[in-house]
Amino acid sequence: MHTFQPYPIDKMEFNPFTKIGKEWALVSAGDKTRCNTMTVSWGGVGVLWGKNVVFIFIRDSRYTKEFLDNGGLFSLSFLNEDYRDALNYCGSHSRRGERRQIRRCRTDKGIPA
Repeated sequence: MHTFQPYPIDKMEFNPFTKIGKEWALVSAGDKTRCNTMTVSWGGVGVLWGKNVVFIFIRDSRYTKEFLDNGGLFSLSFLNEDYRDALNYCGSHSRRGERRQIRRCRTDKGIPA
């Protein structure tokens, strides 16, 4: 299994208006037993009281919001245009009530898990 590594924020070079608003991102939240991923396109990055922050907006009705509300961490993944079909799928299909793991959802659509 891949272990995510921290990436220094000062090394990132991207336009948040393009990445989040036009190209979209995937947000993942949960733990080792239950998790979910969905596409997000509302949010931003900035500095708040001297700390680097990222913020996203998710409707209360979205299944992933439960994981965000109950967990302490989440991840945002920015993918290139090769994954547009996966971004569309994860933005329009809820997995509420399904027992699939995030790895299955991601790998079914060609996203490296």
